[in-house]
Amino acid sequence: MFYVPKDRKTHFVKRCVAVGGDELLYYDKHLLIHFHEGDAWIRQHYPAKKIVDALGKLWVVNPYKEEFPGIQYKPEYDGNSFLMLLYRAANRARIDMKPLFVPSLKADIYTLNGSPVNVFYKKVEPDHYYMIGDNRDNSDDSRFWGSVPYSLIIGKPWVIYFSLEYRSYERVYSGIGGGRDHQALRKVCGTLPLGSAQCRAAWNRHRFTVRWDRVGRNIETFQHEIPKDD
Repeated sequence: MFYVPKDRKTHFVKRCVAVGGDELLYYDKHLLIHFHEGDAWIRQHYPAKKIVDALGKLWVVNPYKEEFPGIQYKPEYDGNSFLMLLYRAANRARIDMKPLFVPSLKADIYTLNGSPVNVFYKKVEPDHYYMIGDNRDNSDDSRFWGSVPYSLIIGKPWVIYFSLEYRSYERVYSGIGGGRDHQALRKVCGTLPLGSAQCRAAWNRHRFTVRWDRVGRNIETFQHEIPKDD
């Protein structure tokens, strides 16, 4: 748990994927990390099938996905988070990763300001932590607003004390005030059109209900389970 650097008051819980000195390459459905311990350490701790050579060093491909099944790519919009970064970079909006072209990677190639781009790159600053949500195509995280300094770290979550469905219909349907979540909305509304008044009413009846299946769960075991759609 930490305070978001962009306002220093909002609490977020995200996965720490990298620390100071680590380097990241990101493209659609792929997160590659060159750990600061170096190539020899990477060869010792990861199998050859998960290692690629790029930019003169070794990178581990999706190093956490096997251990944590909640890491997934399920966008709630047309596109993905790589295209979102590309769009924001093209429109000079703030992002935290640098667009690059790495010929050795089998990634789709785009054009940004007349130059080829197929990945985004970041080297994490000393005493900082890179926080990325497990649903990487539907997460507002360090890729957009930056690394989290140690001073903003609150601690590691231990248990889910209470879980309430507080999100408004506007948020889950349109993303107003946060990421939209049509999976949760479909579970509540069934066959009703998601944009209908009937679906809105069904969600408003569901809102502020307790998520009993989450209450009292230990985070360490919870994060190793396949996530439910809600």
